[in-house]
Amino acid sequence: MYLIENLGGNFYKIFIYNKSMYLHTNGWLEISIPMDSASVNKRTKDKIQDYRAGILQDYKFSSLRLNYLYKTIDFLRNYGKVYIVRLPIHPKMMEIENEFMPDFNDIIKDIIPLTSGYMDMTVHNQAYRYIDGNHLYKESGKLVSEKIATWIKNGGEGKMNKSTSERRTAYFKNK
Repeated sequence: MYLIENLGGNFYKIFIYNKSMYLHTNGWLEISIPMDSASVNKRTKDKIQDYRAGILQDYKFSSLRLNYLYKTIDFLRNYGKVYIVRLPIHPKMMEIENEFMPDFNDIIKDIIPLTSGYMDMTVHNQAYRYIDGNHLYKESGKLVSEKIATWIKNGGEGKMNKSTSERRTAYFKNK
């Protein structure tokens, strides 16, 4: 869907060299674009306007998607630990998220015990730079990745206690 909406059927553009993008062997797509304040402010303003006109108007919470998140966690647990990370976004984008889904934390709280940890990085939105409101600038992306890696290496947020373990087991037994 992303490719259809953003390339308008011109899929050959995927294969055309773009000097502002570089795909690293580890999967990171590095984007090098102007980061002066005027360019960033314009991209952020445009993105905010697009989201306000589109997301807030055209989308709503999907219980189907939430159910598939449960199923995805269930499936992935067969292969190892599952962690959920809520990535940081520009504070103006956070305002839109909060308008779109003000009860996000209440909804996600029942999923957290089914994972090995949940990290909400939106509490530090101000600490990072963004290229357009929801995409981290490369240096910030590196910092975020390092924080996530360290957090997972250290066992994730909070150790699983007996009641969490029992809830997790009960949920997956009832599926």
